[in-house]
Amino acid sequence: ATLGDVGANLAKFTSGDRLIPIRVQLIESARADLQRIETLRVTSASGKAIPLSTVADISFGRGPSSIDRFDRERRAEIGADLVKGFALGSAREKFDETVNSLKLPKGVRVQATGDAEIQDEVASGFITAMGTGLMIVLGLLILLFGSVFQPITILLSLPLSFGGVVAALIATNNRVWDAIRAAKHYRHYFNWVKMREWLEAPKARMMGTPPESLIRSLARAAAMMHEEGLSNVYARHALLAKAFHAFVAAIGCELVAKEAAYRSHTISAMRLPPGINAREVVQRAKANDNVVLSTGQDTLKETAIRVGHMGPVQPAMLLRGVEALARALGELGMDQRIAQAGVDACARVLAGGGQNAAAA
Repeated sequence: ATLGDVGANLAKFTSGDRLIPIRVQLIESARADLQRIETLRVTSASGKAIPLSTVADISFGRGPSSIDRFDRERRAEIGADLVKGFALGSAREKFDETVNSLKLPKGVRVQATGDAEIQDEVASGFITAMGTGLMIVLGLLILLFGSVFQPITILLSLPLSFGGVVAALIATNNRVWDAIRAAKHYRHYFNWVKMREWLEAPKARMMGTPPESLIRSLARAAAMMHEEGLSNVYARHALLAKAFHAFVAAIGCELVAKEAAYRSHTISAMRLPPGINAREVVQRAKANDNVVLSTGQDTLKETAIRVGHMGPVQPAMLLRGVEALARALGELGMDQRIAQAGVDACARVLAGGGQNAAAA
């Protein structure tokens, strides 16, 4: 039986331009016959076919229907929705107390995921950002004052001011806190009750959600551009644009931007043949190959397709998108040979690499 085998090891059935893996499994009545299962043949390290019973003990038992792994480690997920009005931090504290009271088997550990993991990452990122911001402010103050002593004195006074506010609140006993809790006005970012709960938690939390993901994404994008080199980025975009334009010409279609001077190296819009709807092309590319294309805009929404070849898009990624587009066009009425000719034209340009990019 080959059910569950690695896909690359399976025989393939050719159906048109698709290769369908062939999987074999025992009939249902034989799956409960232990003797029959024991006689199944498996290939040994020497290449000989031996009975399964020589390398495994076959018996009925109970176990998980599937085993999930993360970083090559077995993983079991436990999730729950919070009761309305119950904070995530408070729920984690109770969960941690329960876990700590258990004697987990050796090798088993608990790791936060989902919202809890994001909360930890945001908190640590905020602390890092605050430290970096203070260092930048210190540098600017040193340049402004022309000395080191005064800026350090100014920055050291900041924690003292916050401590004074906290001390004043504590000195007023619980009357202020009772008044804050009883207040009916809307508060979110300046909710002192939540801030106090988070500060008093075993692991300090932070209030609010800074756009850390945007900052990290921008930093990574800039790093990728520096690693590749800006001129190489422009050359790659030019090559990808020329390759897609070759596909469009080979299948007998035309670009929306007819004049070369107005064509972009980052995105191209292609007019579809009469009778082929852009929405259907997008749907089929997504369903067949999990490739996301876009329809045209405004008056071209039904008659044009847009393909992006910007940012980190590589030649192999563009070729995969072109293949998905060609397959969708073939299913919607275009001659398969013409669609494949477009894919071949695109591949030839990409194979030319830097030479074609320079010509573009």
